[in-house]
Amino acid sequence: MGSSSQRLLTTSRTNRRMVSSSTRNGVKERRASGASRWGLLLVVIALAALFAIWWASRTASAPSSSTGYHTALEACSASFSTSTSAPTLPGYWQVVVEVDRPRASALVIIGGDTEVLCVTSRDETGRFTSTSSGWGRMTLQASPALSYETGEVLPGRDAASSVQALAGHVPAGTAAVVVLMSDGVTATAALATGNYLALVNTTAVPERIVALDSAGVEIASLANLHGLIPK
Repeated sequence: MGSSSQRLLTTSRTNRRMVSSSTRNGVKERRASGASRWGLLLVVIALAALFAIWWASRTASAPSSSTGYHTALEACSASFSTSTSAPTLPGYWQVVVEVDRPRASALVIIGGDTEVLCVTSRDETGRFTSTSSGWGRMTLQASPALSYETGEVLPGRDAASSVQALAGHVPAGTAAVVVLMSDGVTATAALATGNYLALVNTTAVPERIVALDSAGVEIASLANLHGLIPK
């Protein structure tokens, strides 16, 4: 009996040691598994931080698409609509003549009896960012004559980058309009629906505006050596 009891006690102690060893191994395994999960989480966080830094630098280096306008009409409409002194154009307004250059555009817009002249320039990204607009009331005539209705100057960084738009009406039979500026710059205007529009790279004043027929013969002109004044 004594010997048998001792064997049972020894076996029990051995079993407890085995259980204790197994428990300790299980704890170690769980700790190792937990450490692996934490390590994986830290790697994911580090990768996310690196991606955020890369994206921020990419966005900062790219030009902003929220500045300026894609078209000259968008720029002119915004300039006109934000002016507190501008009249309200009716819903049937239309662009009657437009001149487009690589760095600037000009438009004559008519709505009802209101005539708007707008000149706008592009920046290095090609978007329209600087705009100047003017407006007035049209005087309808049965027999239109050559007129200088309005002009808008859009200053640039220097005289060479400055642009000026000049607009008016033409008499019947007009095939071309030539504008001569006080500094010697000459421009041929665009014609449409009885209107002309010239866009010149100068801030000088116009001295002479000439209307020509299809044969190149002068049929009307406006001249002032001190500079023409819009009506």
